Amino acid sequence: MHLISYINFVLTTCTLVTCLIPTMIHFHDENLFELSNRYLTVQFNLSNGQITSFKYVSQLITITNETSLIFVNNSPLDCSKLINYKQGLNSINFTYSCSNETNYQLTTIYTLQDLWEFVEKQIYFENNDNKTITSLQTTFTILNLNISSVSIIQNQQDLKKEHTVFLRTDSATLGIFGTWQNPFGHYSITSNNQTITSSYEIGMNTSYLSEGFLIGFYQLSPYWHTNDINYGEREAYEKATTFFYPVPQRQQSIKHAVGWDSNDYQIDISTSHGVEEYKRLINRCSQVGIKSITFAPSNTNVSNRQESTDNWGWESVLFLSLGQQIRLEQWKPYRDPIPETIQQMLDYAEFKQVKLVPYVYPPLGYRSQGKDEAWLYPSSNCKSVCASLASIEFQHYFLQLLIDFAQVTGNESFPSDRQMSHLKIM
Repeated sequence: MHLISYINFVLTTCTLVTCLIPTMIHFHDENLFELSNRYLTVQFNLSNGQITSFKYVSQLITITNETSLIFVNNSPLDCSKLINYKQGLNSINFTYSCSNETNYQLTTIYTLQDLWEFVEKQIYFENNDNKTITSLQTTFTILNLNISSVSIIQNQQDLKKEHTVFLRTDSATLGIFGTWQNPFGHYSITSNNQTITSSYEIGMNTSYLSEGFLIGFYQLSPYWHTNDINYGEREAYEKATTFFYPVPQRQQSIKHAVGWDSNDYQIDISTSHGVEEYKRLINRCSQVGIKSITFAPSNTNVSNRQESTDNWGWESVLFLSLGQQIRLEQWKPYRDPIPETIQQMLDYAEFKQVKLVPYVYPPLGYRSQGKDEAWLYPSSNCKSVCASLASIEFQHYFLQLLIDFAQVTGNESFPSDRQMSHLKIM
């Protein structure tokens, strides 16, 4: 049999013990291909593009029927004819034709980075006719291990959806998890716990690259976090998550002040007294080394709390107090100048080396002439209409709004109640 192999090495500093450490090995013959790192080896069948086995530490896990399925207009497409594959440094892609639709193609993308104890699978569908992609599904069956127990972890905010599935083998030491990179999946276990099928709903009419589906491995702990989650499972899930943080992990804390903890919403920066009062907050931040503050004061020259459309009446302080005007398209970045009451605070904060970070949240009735019909829907939560985050058009609109606003005000971050989103302007 003709054999071709190629090995990629990363050179490390030579010591008396080690000189070369292979971090990723690719190996293939006529029918097989392997992605490998120090923890995990994933073997593929090049004739059908499916995973055939995993080797985790010293344990071999053989699988079959590792397939993908996509639903268009609620009907499954038969995309099982492999037409091409492409190898990368840490990945391999398989492209299939869809027999019941002309010119439709589906591509599966497998990635294994150096420190991962899991493989990532993504599914790309080229939607030539802009039909609605209803959902997608992935399946695999374990052949050589008995799965003695299973936990499917629910999404506590939507009990009809699920986070992940944990599978425990008879050996009581090896565990396997499967999870989408979102908490809105559906998981089913059949064939005596041997077959895992997972899917999630999409509802888009453009070409689509799926969230990653992770198949990972771990050692079970003798201790349990809850009745359904072993400590080894918790650690494996957290470790997998850390590789996909949108911002680098920091070695030290971020010093950030939240303006409303000082009741800044009661400070009206349209008055000289309010300006001086807010400058004292900025001064104190500067004195103790705090580099940013969530800036959400009142500004009656620009906005009016009585005209807020959110249920809790804070729209008037969004976007440095420009939230109401932005929603109504009365003020736009680059088109309109920053009001003097805001600009003087930005200038003073810059002088003190403190960032004024705008408070924002998206589900309000944002208007955009000729476009907003794609995302507005009736809702009393926004007085009359709210914007739907499920709309691709709104996602594009709101992201561009954030980028433009950050550029004209010199900011990089947008905090909300539950998380800090960090938007870097390159």
